[in-house]
Amino acid sequence: MLKKIFVVDDDKAVTDFIETALQTAGYECVVSNTAEGVLERARREKPDLIILDIVMPGTDGVDLNIALKGDDATRNIPVVFLTGLIQKSEEQADISKKDIILAKPFLIDQLLVKIREVVKG
Repeated sequence: MLKKIFVVDDDKAVTDFIETALQTAGYECVVSNTAEGVLERARREKPDLIILDIVMPGTDGVDLNIALKGDDATRNIPVVFLTGLIQKSEEQADISKKDIILAKPFLIDQLLVKIREVVKG
């Protein structure tokens, strides 16, 4: 069974790039260009990993992560954060020790290594 990864980023070029790379690497990819509805969908579909941009309009990645970590059904889903604001974001986002922060811009190989570390497959 394919590992399922949610990709949440308001930049469609970024999500398209990541989606193509993940599918090529053998992962099932679910993309959202907004944080709205992601918590509910994560409860239903139980992804193996969420790749989450921190700075987005509306509900941002910080708020979504706090909601994910506060929900019994989603709190153990690992998160890879994508951001250009590492220090400030880390302090605000309720980042756990098992979560990973990757600075933008990043190489897709860096992201794939982090994903493999987290999902083991």
